[in-house]
This record gives sequence, C-alpha cells and structure tokens, in this order.
Amino acid sequence: MELNGEWGEVQKQIRAVNIKIRHAIPRSTLNLDTFARIQIRQGFLNGRRIERIVVVLKSSGCKWATAEEGAGGCSMCGHIAGTSRGTKIPAESFINQFKQVFDNQNFLRFPMLCLYNSGSFFNPEEIPVQARHGILQMIDDNDDIERIIVESRPEFITTEILDELSRFNQDKVIEIGVGFETQDNMIRNAILNKGIDDHEFYQLKEKVKIMGT
Repeated sequence: MELNGEWGEVQKQIRAVNIKIRHAIPRSTLNLDTFARIQIRQGFLNGRRIERIVVVLKSSGCKWATAEEGAGGCSMCGHIAGTSRGTKIPAESFINQFKQVFDNQNFLRFPMLCLYNSGSFFNPEEIPVQARHGILQMIDDNDDIERIIVESRPEFITTEILDELSRFNQDKVIEIGVGFETQDNMIRNAILNKGIDDHEFYQLKEKVKIMGT
C-alpha cells in the first residue's frame, strides 16, 4: 500500500532503512531437511493451563520481505535472517522437516501446535501446496492435537483455502494470525510497513462469515 503526503515520505524513509538493514544481514547455509527450531511454552486452551509446542520450519522467507514491492518487509521482523531469502524449497523438504518433529512428540502432552514458516503458511510460493496438504493431513490424523496456530498475510487466505480448512477434523480449532498489529492504518503501513490496508481485513472477515453460514 503506497501512502501519499507526509505519511508517504515517512513510508519511503522507513522502507529505505528496512532495505539497508536486510541487505546487511549475513547469509547462512541452511540444511533444508531439518527444522529451524522447536520450543515448549506455556499456554491456555479452553480455560486450562497447558504446554504448547512451537515449531519453526526453515523456509524461503516471507514474500513481503523478499519481493521488491515489500521493501524489506515488516519493520519489526527479523525472521528473514533464518530463511533461504526467496530461493524455493521443495515440498519434500518441508514434509521431512515437519516429520522430524511430529513423529517424536506426545501431543497428548502438547494439545496446541504452533507451526510457523517465517512467512505465510498459505502462500504456495512459500510452502508448496503438496507440502501444506501433507502437513495438514498428518495433523488432522492425530486425535490428540486440539488447536493449530499458523500465520498468513490476509491476501493468501482465499475462499478456496477456507473451504480446504472447513474439511479439517471438526474436533480441532485452526487459528490464523494475520498481523493486524494496530488499528491505525497509517502507522501500520508507514511505520510498520505491513502493506496491508484496512479493507483487506474487512474482506477477510466477510469471507470467514460467508464460509461459516
């Protein structure tokens, strides 16, 4: 989203700094068949205290951070440092990464699974459709997982994606973080460089409402 006037000037300066910082981050060699990290954290689920497992997959990185129009991505995000920075990763590698974690966990102990890819889970340019389907099927087949949390920019949460998720195990809850950050549209786009206008959130809300009827 391109802003005009004084906010437009702020946006240009912030984006210039973002690009400078991103270019200064050293690149590293990644083993794309092993996951980035795993953490056990406290959480709450249906009114009870639980342990949740947080899994981060190595990925090509958020398109908003790697594409020219993104101007370095969101100002507060440094996740690009642990990605291949736009270099495509095969579906098989994503599945191998996830299986390394999935096959060795007792999800009766961890009923909430937070699965992140340093970008948008539903962008097929970041995670191939085959990989997404394979990962979601593994999760769907595990009766001990009660809630799944992923992240995605709103533009990738299409009616087709919502229809796909509607066929998921009805005993599970799927939560999608969309990066709203602030109600102030100018701060969101000039300072934070989210590139997401208010109307995109409203459109997403309407899609979810329609799918729920």
